[in-house]
Amino acid sequence: MMQNKNIINLVENLSNHLFWDTDKSSLLNNSSEIFVLERVMEYGNIDDWRAINSFYKRKKLKKLVVQLKNISDKSFAFLSNYFDIPKEKFACYTKNQSQRNFWNA
Repeated sequence: MMQNKNIINLVENLSNHLFWDTDKSSLLNNSSEIFVLERVMEYGNIDDWRAINSFYKRKKLKKLVVQLKNISDKSFAFLSNYFDIPKEKFACYTKNQSQRNFWNA
């Protein structure tokens, strides 16, 4: 239960606009870590990023970021460079490679 309380404390310190469509009390389990991190990477500001970095130890954050599946190319490139992780190690890289592109864009 202590971990759950910590996640709620983290969420309370993040920008409100990140969870416009979510009841914050539903973010009580560890599986919410990925959801919260994806929201910070896609819609957060520098203060949200700092809160995430303060909350998680670097080693834990490194384990979490490679699990992200729904982030922009810009966030993906940033995280790969910031943590010095090869792009192939990310779930979003594998997911994007397996998707068919129906339009020439």
